[in-house]
Amino acid sequence: PAGFNEICVANGSIYSDIVPSGVYTGINYMRAIAMEAAALIESSDESLTYQVKTIKHLSDLNLQIPEAIRDYIEGQQKKIGVGGAVFVTIKSQPIREC
Repeated sequence: PAGFNEICVANGSIYSDIVPSGVYTGINYMRAIAMEAAALIESSDESLTYQVKTIKHLSDLNLQIPEAIRDYIEGQQKKIGVGGAVFVTIKSQPIREC
């Protein structure tokens, strides 16, 4: 599973790796997933189940690259490559005060 893959940048490409190489961004899949789940939980008054099975794009990790930067990277024949199986389920319930 790719749950703890690290997001790295090297030679103009953005990719994920189990052991960080190139420049490590400080973000791994699990951290990005947890941050998205926390934002959803904080904005909800209801029970919530947040599930991620597969990462195919940066947006699956709640990450975005401005379009101009994306176009530049791809124009230089570099890649933005993240992906892998994760299989994470996060459940939350609001605490009710008596």
